[in-house]
Amino acid sequence: MIQVINGKRYDSQKSTTIGTISKGTGRTTTLEKTKKGNFFFYHDTQWQGEVDSIEPISKEEAVVQYGNIIGEADVDYESTFGEEPEEA
Repeated sequence: MIQVINGKRYDSQKSTTIGTISKGTGRTTTLEKTKKGNFFFYHDTQWQGEVDSIEPISKEEAVVQYGNIIGEADVDYESTFGEEPEEA
């Protein structure tokens, strides 16, 4: 899916999937990262009458959502954000 939002083109086919944030019957939301380092949610639906959508988010929101990934992340934290996570 390609969607232009605020003058930026987001392409779910060219982005890197970081991990799945939510998965329900017929709906999935993934955290994605563009080649330029922007983050977005890709909302994929199989429900009739609904359409797939893209929702840009800030890096700060992506850091928060990284902690909500279901199971193992597809890409590790350091590769995703360019830094190691802060010590607890």
